[in-house]
Amino acid sequence: MEPHPRTALCTGGLRSLANPKPARVEARDGKPVAVQRNRPGSELQPVVRIEDNWRIVDEWWRPHPIARTYYRVTLEDGRTLTLYHDDTHELTTAWFEQVY
Repeated sequence: MEPHPRTALCTGGLRSLANPKPARVEARDGKPVAVQRNRPGSELQPVVRIEDNWRIVDEWWRPHPIARTYYRVTLEDGRTLTLYHDDTHELTTAWFEQVY
């Protein structure tokens, strides 16, 4: 017997993929200069290069719009990360690592 097509796929619910993770970022003039990832044993790593940056503003019509400035950076140890700053409030220091 086939299950009903609207039956849930699993009992535990769905899990979001690629959720951003908080990151400790030291910034100068609004640009990242060092990053400490939110992982055990992670140390502050200098940013040696900003590869790219872009800004998105979305869902401006909603009560909580999205406004972010993204940076694709290379760290001193050679790792490349995508970081973003939450720009929804002027005084926020909220930085995140976007995981793909």
